[in-house]
Amino acid sequence: MMQFDLMDWFLLSTIIFFILLGITSATIAYKKRRSYFPGLTCIFMAGLFTILFAFKLYHIADAQRAALDATITKAWYHPEQGEQNSKPADHTITFGNQTYRYIGDIAGFAANGQGEAFDNRGNLILSGTFRDNQLHGTGIWYRPDGTTRYSGHFRYNQLHGKGINYDSQGNIAINGSYRNGKLHGEVYHYKDGKVHTFSKYENGKRVKVLRQY
Repeated sequence: MMQFDLMDWFLLSTIIFFILLGITSATIAYKKRRSYFPGLTCIFMAGLFTILFAFKLYHIADAQRAALDATITKAWYHPEQGEQNSKPADHTITFGNQTYRYIGDIAGFAANGQGEAFDNRGNLILSGTFRDNQLHGTGIWYRPDGTTRYSGHFRYNQLHGKGINYDSQGNIAINGSYRNGKLHGEVYHYKDGKVHTFSKYENGKRVKVLRQY
């Protein structure tokens, strides 16, 4: 059952208030032959707050669905306890044309939620949030030797959003943003652990060096 918080009740009360005020204003305008503008304004405001209310409820429902998925997942699969009930055996995911063994939250017989992916030698390659068998949200991409390759945001297995690339020594190499797997926006490049250039990228191409250090 959906539970309303204080903001929900405020929005609902505001909607009811503007609807009643609009009806009252329209009734007075009709009887006294005055302008309908105040009533129409109230109805408009009621509609605006209704949109905000519906938008918030949508996200509440989305969060509740995710919580329900997590509950169902825990009911049939607890990787920390080694329980496997109704879980597809040897669940795998694909990332960068490579197939990895997945351990983590399962919903709808797919990787959905928090999880980790390992190569065939047992090395941790991916960890983070998954959706429909793909890394989606915040995550970390590791090298087989255990060093971090990338830490940041993903969108359906592609680097997308803010993220940091590291070299094999663990030093920051790139700090910036990505779009569909390509650098896009303002990006800091590092050399020997220190900022080297600050540039602007568009779809993977450097269009301007904003500052050289």
